[in-house]
Amino acid sequence: MLPTTLLVVTLLTVMLAASFILVSADYRTTLNVFASARALALAQAGMQTYFSVPHVFTGTDDSATYTFSGGYVRVRAQRLRDTSTAGPIALWVVRAIGYDTLRALSGQPNGQRAVAQFATLTTVSLPARAAMVAPNGVQILGAGSPQAAISGIDLGPQCSCAGGPGSNALSVTRGQLFSSTPLPTPTESISTRSAALDSTHVDWTSLLQGNFTPDSLLPVGSTTGWPVGGSCTYLTWYVPGDAIIPPIPGGPYGNGIRGLLVVKGNVTVSDGAHWDGVIVAGGRLRAASGTANYLIHGMVVTGLSQLTSGTDPGRDSVATQPALAGGYAAHIQWTWCYTVGAIGSLSFLVPVRNAWVDIWSTY
Repeated sequence: MLPTTLLVVTLLTVMLAASFILVSADYRTTLNVFASARALALAQAGMQTYFSVPHVFTGTDDSATYTFSGGYVRVRAQRLRDTSTAGPIALWVVRAIGYDTLRALSGQPNGQRAVAQFATLTTVSLPARAAMVAPNGVQILGAGSPQAAISGIDLGPQCSCAGGPGSNALSVTRGQLFSSTPLPTPTESISTRSAALDSTHVDWTSLLQGNFTPDSLLPVGSTTGWPVGGSCTYLTWYVPGDAIIPPIPGGPYGNGIRGLLVVKGNVTVSDGAHWDGVIVAGGRLRAASGTANYLIHGMVVTGLSQLTSGTDPGRDSVATQPALAGGYAAHIQWTWCYTVGAIGSLSFLVPVRNAWVDIWSTY
């Protein structure tokens, strides 16, 4: 009787242990499936976030990290094929790896899932003719200053950019430069205003009809509501009227506001303002006063409203005084890095249809 009892107890113990093992395996399998599903959702969210924000593609790869509730995503874009003049446009692959950071069972790694999307790169170009392109003409304010108001000398390396070549200081319609101070050199004179407007290669009519989607709208005729300076992220801004670029903390030698600024009307530059990037205006650029102390590093294009209205918006006014500190050459100075970065902010990756890949290799 005793041997039989021991045998039954042993069998029951083995069966109970096997049941616990099966339940534990099912529980772990279920948790792994949930973790994988969460990681997949994170990877998809990270990839969509990457496609929805601007990027400046100056090399063959780009990367970003995004944090979400319950995990994070690492995204990397790599160029597989460059644009060819006789062939297809550049092809990129964007890989997103989602990491689920919710608590896992002891000894179990957190969920991880990698997906990828093939994409093509759409770029926008703007010929950089000079630090300032003014078909409407320029009036330089002030006299006796040893500095030119506009300089084509490249400011040099800026914001993780190695710098680039210099440029003309000014491109202007012949006979439309008025100054009693040292003239900007070199200055490109274009024979007629229509030719000068054509030289900008800006489709102003198309832009005003909605074929330009800025990252943000800025207030008309106000110095409030503008972004802060110092960011290495280039964004696009639009003012649907006249704009007043505000002074920044620390004056013009502080961290400038960065990006591409498109203004439908006139642009007034406040005393103490600092802009890094590109300014494109339908009207004219005006210094707040003849002694306004400001800095514009990059490139300025003005007078484009004449393409749609036929009305001369008037000459730009650029200050020479006070003399600048910090080794700056002029109040408006060509900067290759900021110009390329601002224009590059209009470049974007377009996902290729039916080219999404799940379970992408992570090695």
